[in-house]
Amino acid sequence: MSSHMMRRTAITTLLTLGMPEHAVRNLSGPTSANSTSFRRYVHYAQAYLDEEMERVHKRLER
Repeated sequence: MSSHMMRRTAITTLLTLGMPEHAVRNLSGPTSANSTSFRRYVHYAQAYLDEEMERVHKRLER
């Protein structure tokens, strides 16, 4: 397991669990705090994206 993979997993997990992006950027170090390449570390599973879209659709139907 590479350090890149561990970093990517940690960043994605923190974001998925609801930690604000600015806090995750701060925790991930000074290089990624203001980096436009931050998103390369984020990998959401399609199932998670589908659930989030469904949640938004339900809120719009109210």
